[in-house]
Amino acid sequence: MSAVKSNQKAEVLRAKGCLSLQSGQLYEALLKLNKSLCLVEPNSKIAALICANRAEVYFRLKLYDKCLNNIELSREAFDKEKIEYLDELEENCLSHIDDVPIDTENPWEVFKLSHTAKKRLPYVIDSLEVKNDKKYGRFIITNQPLKVGEIIAIEEPFFKILKADPEDDEYPESNVYQYCANCLSDNLMDLIPCSECLTTMFCSPKCRRAANKGFHQYECKILHTLNETGSWRMAIRCFF
Repeated sequence: MSAVKSNQKAEVLRAKGCLSLQSGQLYEALLKLNKSLCLVEPNSKIAALICANRAEVYFRLKLYDKCLNNIELSREAFDKEKIEYLDELEENCLSHIDDVPIDTENPWEVFKLSHTAKKRLPYVIDSLEVKNDKKYGRFIITNQPLKVGEIIAIEEPFFKILKADPEDDEYPESNVYQYCANCLSDNLMDLIPCSECLTTMFCSPKCRRAANKGFHQYECKILHTLNETGSWRMAIRCFF
């Protein structure tokens, strides 16, 4: 795939996404609209329409905060011509937003250290110590009893990589349109695209800036080639 944005290709996918929306296939709609958003040329009416269509999907899902976010993205994408039904959608969204309780629970918070963390190494418990022995060399011990299943260390990976699934016949690249390339969050598929390449999305401007400052500034122009290297892409990301 040539890494060139195309409003024509984006519009074809957007139309398919709208058909999925009309038939109630909301996951299919978001997947097609996200791919369309990656293909579209920035600051165009089609970009605004895609975000407006995503707003409709999130309204149907009763995800009103996501709906409002995409209404704002639509207006930012193309402010030269007003999309009339967005005002009505926004009004309907605001009238329902208080009906849905805000879920502040983070499912990953279940993973916490089972004991007090070290002050200098906050990702391991305080009872762990490094020892040296002539027979066994360097190893780690605990200076207090531990139970099976207790969490003794939590550390961020050195790097993360989002890999397309070539075994998926219908959507071999669907992962790249469902998850943030930087933090791997799905953000309920409310993602924003890279302004240059066609297969990279982010959950927020913050993640987009972090990725561009790190690995993506090197990968962006050669993503199509990287995707064909298989597991070598992990070694290349490690190098970046």
